[in-house]
Amino acid sequence: MKTKYFICFLFAATLLVSCKEEEVPTFDAMPTAYFSTDQDSTYFTFALRSPRAQDTVSLTMRIMGQATGHDRPINVQPSSGTTAAENKDYKLLPTVLAAGKVDAAVKVVIYNLDKLKTETPRLYLEMQPNEHFVKVNVEGTTLNPARMRCLIKFDNRLEEPIYWPIVVRFFGPFSVTKFKFMMQVFGGKTDFNPGVGGGLTYADTRNYPLMLRTALAEYEAINGPLIDEKGIRVTF
Repeated sequence: MKTKYFICFLFAATLLVSCKEEEVPTFDAMPTAYFSTDQDSTYFTFALRSPRAQDTVSLTMRIMGQATGHDRPINVQPSSGTTAAENKDYKLLPTVLAAGKVDAAVKVVIYNLDKLKTETPRLYLEMQPNEHFVKVNVEGTTLNPARMRCLIKFDNRLEEPIYWPIVVRFFGPFSVTKFKFMMQVFGGKTDFNPGVGGGLTYADTRNYPLMLRTALAEYEAINGPLIDEKGIRVTF
């Protein structure tokens, strides 16, 4: 009987040791960071802002691991595919995760150069390992691989928003002249997206066309027809 108990004890001890050897490190032991967004790219244009020499694009990184009682730098660097020139087209500011926090702001200063009127530089950002955070293989985790890398595109051109096919029935065909007139009427507003999280409500889709037709009639009474960059009269 003693022999039987000894064999059971030995088997249990062996199993315990085996489990310890095969234990997979967690993100608590090896914290990492990822971009906290559902989109793999961000687009910025100076054309929708008042003239300025530079502006700042801000992204958010979130850690997978525990918050600590001290600040920790996150090593965000440009990565492959980048066409923008560092310290010429942009300046990447240091990213620091503050004590007690799990989110950190990644800030990039964008310079409004003349070439942005004809070019759209690309800046791919990716976290690189340091003494505080590791770069992990996301396979087998809940992380989306796209969140480990983010693209910033920037220029100084006003182009048709991707949502315009949705609002064409409210505002008509897109033109730069029309869009700028809309911005002027609505006090600099640039988001006319009726989608989730967009700047256009259901009531706006009813009211805005009426307001624009009224504003356009007042403009034309003083200046004559508003002609867009294609030589077509602006209407709503």
